[in-house]
Amino acid sequence: MSKPLVVISRNPDSYLSGHSIFSWQLSEFLAGRAGIPVVHVTHSSREGSRHSVRITPPVAARRYRRIEVQYEPMAKVPHSLSSCVVADSIDGILREYPDGVRGVLAVSPLSYLADVLNVCRNPSIPVVSLLRGTDTLQLARPWGETYSGRRYRRALDQCDGIFTVSRWLRDLARKIDLPVNGVVAPVTFHPFSRETLEAEARSLEERMFPGGSPNQGRLVAFAGRMAAEKGALKVAQVLDALLQRDPSVRAVMAGSGSERDRVSQVLAHWISAGRAWAGPLSFPEVLALSSRADLMLMGSGLEEEDNFTEAISSSSVTFASRGTPVLYRGGPRSGGIREAVGEENRLWCESLAGHECWSDAIQDLFRDETRYRRISSQNRDAGKAFEIHTVLSPLLTCFGIRLAC
Repeated sequence: MSKPLVVISRNPDSYLSGHSIFSWQLSEFLAGRAGIPVVHVTHSSREGSRHSVRITPPVAARRYRRIEVQYEPMAKVPHSLSSCVVADSIDGILREYPDGVRGVLAVSPLSYLADVLNVCRNPSIPVVSLLRGTDTLQLARPWGETYSGRRYRRALDQCDGIFTVSRWLRDLARKIDLPVNGVVAPVTFHPFSRETLEAEARSLEERMFPGGSPNQGRLVAFAGRMAAEKGALKVAQVLDALLQRDPSVRAVMAGSGSERDRVSQVLAHWISAGRAWAGPLSFPEVLALSSRADLMLMGSGLEEEDNFTEAISSSSVTFASRGTPVLYRGGPRSGGIREAVGEENRLWCESLAGHECWSDAIQDLFRDETRYRRISSQNRDAGKAFEIHTVLSPLLTCFGIRLAC
């Protein structure tokens, strides 16, 4: 069998974060298109479990929700020890493949990296890190000078390659002297046929809005973790105001997280009226939603008391590349989100920086058909920069994998 690539990521079998999506897209592409097996390793200290997800060719889209997960229950361990558990899993995988592996890609989180490097001492096994926004922002703050921060910096210095998920994050990382090789943004690749997604979209609409006619009214969506730093509650409040003003609009908040119950409370009336829906979706369902949505909302940076900045958003890449306008908070706290959209979309969001009444802005855009079409066209063009060959080539070169055009 071909040597596998080992991928470390959080929650690889669910749609909880952009890194989960990226790790699945990478695996589907390598296993299904290039015949290269992938082994996922993750650990959840909250559930007291360890997962090792084997993906070997051929990978079919129909298996996407039925990936066989080798689940090994174990005693709960503190979060500080979860990196040791992951390192132990890596050590076991290296022993299982006597001919070696292609390398180890640490997608997230950075806290796993130092212990993983302790078991990957063979110079023929490259270890590459993909920096996410949270890790890099922590290193850029006083926390970076703590014992843990210095430990992670030393681990990054030992890596054979460091990539970031956006140009904005690359520039920040270089300001704090991290040797970044390049940018590996979220990708637009998916293994599903157009017919599969259309069937998924029809099924999804019937489940979300039972009794409603297909494509009835404008559909406004949010997709991501329902957490404070993602501004999920603020987005729900925007949608509440919009639904009050425009009786033809429908709303979807796709995701799960700590704010889910509060989001459902804000939209409770509209959910019971069949005009809103909130809850978790699989990745195929998110793709189907992106093909039907007329607008996507990004809530990152809306909470004034939170200084969270989005490095980039897989959801914004997914929706914008399909021609959907993306409304996000303009200004410096938009981070790398602006890289996912076209110029007209950026200008629109920057013009709204500091303004709270997003529902007015959404209605104005829906009325301005010319500007809407211009944003849609430019966003599709911007999405070409996220095609999988363009995005993955520099990363996979670190593991001796060269993609055929």
